Amino acid sequence: MVDQLTAADESPDLIIEELSKAYQRSVLNGASASFPSGHVVAILGENGSGKTTLFKCMLGLESFSGSVRFGGAMSGRSLAGGDIFGVFDESTMYPTWTVAKNIEYQLNDGTAASSPTVRSLLPKDLLVARAGRLSAGQTRLVLIAIAVASSAKVLLLDEFSNGLDRSTRARVRGALESVVDSGRTVIASGHDLAVFEGFADRLYILKDGVLHDGTAHYERTASLEETYDSFHE
Repeated sequence: MVDQLTAADESPDLIIEELSKAYQRSVLNGASASFPSGHVVAILGENGSGKTTLFKCMLGLESFSGSVRFGGAMSGRSLAGGDIFGVFDESTMYPTWTVAKNIEYQLNDGTAASSPTVRSLLPKDLLVARAGRLSAGQTRLVLIAIAVASSAKVLLLDEFSNGLDRSTRARVRGALESVVDSGRTVIASGHDLAVFEGFADRLYILKDGVLHDGTAHYERTASLEETYDSFHE
């Protein structure tokens, strides 16, 4: 059963129902959730709990059983029309191109690298660097900048804070808050609870292949740690 939304006037942008996926073992076991627009949703779970698999299924990058619905319509195995953008550990950039050229190519916009959104996240020296020479943290920052600058209505950010230093995390959080203020949705996964404090307003815990809605508990206790621990007792 899909979780009921806490506010009656919210219409979910993205609904997943009974998502199941197995490799050598079962990873997702009927994961279901509703993600309304204009929110930051945290998906928390231990390493290996299936967060990356969940996101790849939502993007249609993995086969699965169950369904994904977006904007009230069935999307089949993927969400069409660029409505959803995913950021993972692996780079999707051409290593010999500059960062700026990669950004312009991925967004199909020759001016994208000079947009206020991109410039607020990426320093000039990073834009002219070759993508293949970036650190893991720099690569993740560039991919997040591309996601934020895209027209996607839903951003899926897998372990989004990995490799980002404290000041960079603050910049990224500010950019993502602007995304949500514009009515878009950010769904971010992780196991570092601190990065979500005061940031996420919806919370799911992925445990044993099932998504558990911890939003009400989090609103009641105002503690991510306490909410997380309550599902692991």
